[in-house]
Amino acid sequence: MKINNEALNTNKILGISIVDLGLAFTTCIVIVHLWSIFNLLETIPSWIFRLTTWEIIGGISYTQVLAFFESMLLFGILLFIGILIPKRFYADKFVVHSALFALLISIWAVIIQYNYGVIRTLGGKKLLILLFLILLSASLILIIVNRIKKIDLLIYSVVQKMAVLGIVYLIIDVLAIFIVIARNL
Repeated sequence: MKINNEALNTNKILGISIVDLGLAFTTCIVIVHLWSIFNLLETIPSWIFRLTTWEIIGGISYTQVLAFFESMLLFGILLFIGILIPKRFYADKFVVHSALFALLISIWAVIIQYNYGVIRTLGGKKLLILLFLILLSASLILIIVNRIKKIDLLIYSVVQKMAVLGIVYLIIDVLAIFIVIARNL
């Protein structure tokens, strides 16, 4: 995907523009933080009558710091996949592919989280089948996106709009890190 501002697009790391890396990172931040906030909304009502306001803020801060590190881990995985795949397959579509992979990994993580008890009891063959399903779903999504150009443009447009929310979450993460540090001093 080409950015109109060529000055921003000329600086590249691993053959990927810095703008595209930033968009991919903010996409990881948004996806992970949305799941984190969803889990917080399930938990906070049980905290209200037991904990003080400062303890609730601390619990939320720890959750957001963990979500930040999970976002960095997810982004690192996407970069690692990008390093393994030849540049001709992803260089122009890194943002779209990384957004799809981040979403796919997150969906499978949610499925695994809600079915952890069942998955723990699965044998080796069934776990291989699960891994095969994950790889198959990734392959199908890539094939569909690479064949239909309008989906590619739509995903890129959504990712650009999510970048603002990702920056807001990043600011919240910085505040959460300061709160966690202050609580542990």
